[in-house]
Amino acid sequence: MIDIKNKVAFITGGSKGIGFGVAKILMAEDMKVVITSRSQKGAEEAAAELNTSKVGEAFGVASDVKSLDSQKQAVQKAIDKYGQIDLLLANAGVGHFASIEDLTEEQWNFWTQNGYVVIKNAISKEQAEQTAAFLWDFEEKNPKDPSTWYSAPRAEIQMKELAGTGMVEVYNNQHLWNNRQSQKVYDAFVDVWGTEKLWVTIDRANLNFPIKKGI
Repeated sequence: MIDIKNKVAFITGGSKGIGFGVAKILMAEDMKVVITSRSQKGAEEAAAELNTSKVGEAFGVASDVKSLDSQKQAVQKAIDKYGQIDLLLANAGVGHFASIEDLTEEQWNFWTQNGYVVIKNAISKEQAEQTAAFLWDFEEKNPKDPSTWYSAPRAEIQMKELAGTGMVEVYNNQHLWNNRQSQKVYDAFVDVWGTEKLWVTIDRANLNFPIKKGI
């Protein structure tokens, strides 16, 4: 059996629930545990309760798993306190947390804070132009003739809540499918959802025009 006495465990979301329970078990084996909570007060109160035990030691720090910087600061505090981390238990979560192998740290932080992310050059310029040409043709409008831009839609939009938003009701078209299969688009979805088992949903397309007075 591995000797874990005096080893250091870092437990995210360790101030309550499963994380707190695991911390108690590890401390019973004379381990030092660093527990995190979204608030410093919550982390310290939980650590104080754990430290009523006769063995082990608990140290509480604040950390927000939605922020990479906050996590880095919490890890540094743990190292400053104990000089090492031997075990990591990622108990806290924000829905779908994945390694940011393809998204940059800036993109990942933007995703967790805003709920969407912009991937530049996700598809080739040629693909983008082909898709745009298809949408213009589908809507029976001419990109070089502004007089066609504000004509009545070719058909009444079925999703009433999207009327006037620029939504183009076209689904399962090859151009949209080609865009979805772009490697950069696929990799971004893998990062965001934390799995390679992706289920393709309905694609959406928009054709928005400059706001015209009186329209």
